[in-house]
Amino acid sequence: MEKIQLLEKIAKSEKIPHALLFEGPEGTGKKEGALNFAKMILGKDLKNHPDFLLIEPKKETISIDQIKDELIRFLSLSPFVATKKVAIIEKAELMTKEAQNSLLKTLEEPRGNSVLILISSKPELLLPTILSRCQKVSFSFLKRKEIEKILKVKDSKEKEEILKRTQGNLKRLEIILKEGLRERKEKEELIEKILKGGFYERLKLLEKVKNEDEFLEILVTIFKRKLFNEKEKEKAKKVLKLILNLEMTNYLTKTNKRSLLEFLLLQI
Repeated sequence: MEKIQLLEKIAKSEKIPHALLFEGPEGTGKKEGALNFAKMILGKDLKNHPDFLLIEPKKETISIDQIKDELIRFLSLSPFVATKKVAIIEKAELMTKEAQNSLLKTLEEPRGNSVLILISSKPELLLPTILSRCQKVSFSFLKRKEIEKILKVKDSKEKEEILKRTQGNLKRLEIILKEGLRERKEKEELIEKILKGGFYERLKLLEKVKNEDEFLEILVTIFKRKLFNEKEKEKAKKVLKLILNLEMTNYLTKTNKRSLLEFLLLQI
């Protein structure tokens, strides 16, 4: 609620920043916040709005062509129906170095009638000169009470099971509500089975995993829960640190995710 009020205050002000950075961990509602902020400026319907642009990664990167041919061209035009133009770059940290340098030139000479929103869970991968030109809006995991307001589950046991798994992560909550708690538990059981097996058994079971990102996300949830167990606490810390380092390696080198998972299972 506080974040919504802050964005409303910025949107209603006479001087909306030319560039904003919505930063925070995955699953904290950054994209939803950015889209809502755009609606506050342009109106409720963003679909096919001539003064709105969303730049998304293609093949896990945002190329210089996307910045030059789409973003810069879009921002160079005057608004068609609104008083401002709004552009959002999702997963901005995936911009190539060339794309970031191209964007920097735009940030150095901003147009008064445009607003650019960068969304990033890893702002440290952006150029410091880009960061210095953006007003930061930080997002964090939701509090238990906020999650409870969203949850429309009457069964108290099921509700507690979901709350334990989401840990304030909005994206994780949406996935669990969409696929169901039972399916989520089955995936957790598969991962627990993988962890208990020998290396070759782990690799065999890993073949059943269809989504590498989801596997990592569930693995992180499992080991975060282990942090509250004194016997498993230290190992959990090491595994979580290893996962964080591997995720950073993937961002920097675009290493095959399946290979990273195999390496991870060799280490834990």
